[in-house]
Amino acid sequence: MVNIVKSTEYCDILKQVKVQDGENVYAIEEIYVKGLKRIEVRFAWYKINENGVLRYIKNALDLEKESLFELLKMSIDEGIFAKEQFQALSK
Repeated sequence: MVNIVKSTEYCDILKQVKVQDGENVYAIEEIYVKGLKRIEVRFAWYKINENGVLRYIKNALDLEKESLFELLKMSIDEGIFAKEQFQALSK
């Protein structure tokens, strides 16, 4: 059985790693897209609203390299990506 982090009309978030920078939260997510019936990886940007709730922002994810590398390492630890996938990039 798959543990779902969050479910929306569009997708189920299956796995998620996040880093916070002030009111911005950056994430790499493994999602199941319901309409396409397939698993995808999403690079996401959220804003924390005045109630402390994350609001998904439908824009490009721009972040510092250090935050990206931290997210990528966390995504390997969480099983979103396999270490071998990154090792294959250097060949």
